[in-house]
Amino acid sequence: MSASALETALSTAIRDSAALKSAFGDPVRLVEPDATRVSFPYLRLARHDTRAPGPEDGVSEHRIDVEIISRAGGRAEALNLLSTVSAEIRAADITSAGVTLILLHPVYSDVFLRRDQVSWRGLLRLRALTAVSQ
Repeated sequence: MSASALETALSTAIRDSAALKSAFGDPVRLVEPDATRVSFPYLRLARHDTRAPGPEDGVSEHRIDVEIISRAGGRAEALNLLSTVSAEIRAADITSAGVTLILLHPVYSDVFLRRDQVSWRGLLRLRALTAVSQ
């Protein structure tokens, strides 16, 4: 699965989630990494690293960083939003034509007070393994 196809499928799953619509507005505030002047809280797919498929198995590895930025509810709100995003992504049916998603698993999450000392950044790092369907 190409990085763009996986991101598109992940973005669709995020935008279609009722729980995330409740938490991040309807439509879900899923913004580009360079967006400015966005209402809080919001989500963004911040980073996506891909390792090319191996010749022996054809499996590609992806590492995707999903960020949440919140302000009003402090650390507790950021932790709650991060937990909701993680649960919804794990439960999502993420598919793309011609590609098999083997694994999509959160491998790291944490919440940080941002430099502005007002808003919080939640980071959810996902690991995905994909293969071209036969």
